[in-house]
Amino acid sequence: MAAAPAQLVVLVLVAVVVLVVGGDGDAGVIRQTVHWGFHKEECARLAEQMSRIDMLKQFPFTFSVESPAPNHTFPSLRCFLLESFKLHQKGLWKSECICDPEVTSVKDLSKTTDWSMGSALCPCTEPEHNVSTPLTSWKDYYRWRSLPLQSPVAVLLHWDSKPHLIVAPNAGIAAYPSWIPTIEIIRKVGIPAIFTDFCEEAAHLASSCITSITGQPLRVPIQVNPFRQPVAVDNSALCLPCYSNCFVFGMQNCEFVSP
Repeated sequence: MAAAPAQLVVLVLVAVVVLVVGGDGDAGVIRQTVHWGFHKEECARLAEQMSRIDMLKQFPFTFSVESPAPNHTFPSLRCFLLESFKLHQKGLWKSECICDPEVTSVKDLSKTTDWSMGSALCPCTEPEHNVSTPLTSWKDYYRWRSLPLQSPVAVLLHWDSKPHLIVAPNAGIAAYPSWIPTIEIIRKVGIPAIFTDFCEEAAHLASSCITSITGQPLRVPIQVNPFRQPVAVDNSALCLPCYSNCFVFGMQNCEFVSP
């Protein structure tokens, strides 16, 4: 006896469900299939971001960031790197280490704190000449300051500093609702603002947040920050490439040229 049209529809749906589930009752696979129309755009965007992982690892420095042995005693790769330079828990470098809870950033340290390395390896004196052309890479900066490429000072110097400009390093705009009124104020006063974030996805979400508040696209589109920190961020929660101040973007009339 042939099945009625309604029964055929039911049979087809059951067959599809069984095919998707694979007979093991994995409801998660069904949910992934049902919601594919919603997150396929996001997956494509994240896949594109992952394709840039090798490019983000490219730096001109001659020092290497190697993974420690499995039985190492350091709490993070960053601590291991600092120890390889004999800088772990020393001077300005404490701000990059999680071993000292009392120091949270370079701003908390005294300006008189030393670099804990030879003067030839750090920008501890005034440059010999003014900048004649814009600095567009770490290589340009090191050449201007007469620093050898084996110097690790870029680990600290990735923080930006400019007058008459709002700079928000690693802003996390989409992660903190408190940014909403701040973005509105920046828009009203018209001060140029530059933001950075750890990964491209965070910058993308921040861009969407800024556009929804201001009604305007970014004036400085999302781009790789050539002055990002050369040490990857330890973050097991994200599979995306992450570096401190990795991507830069801005609102209002501003230009991003150099730190």
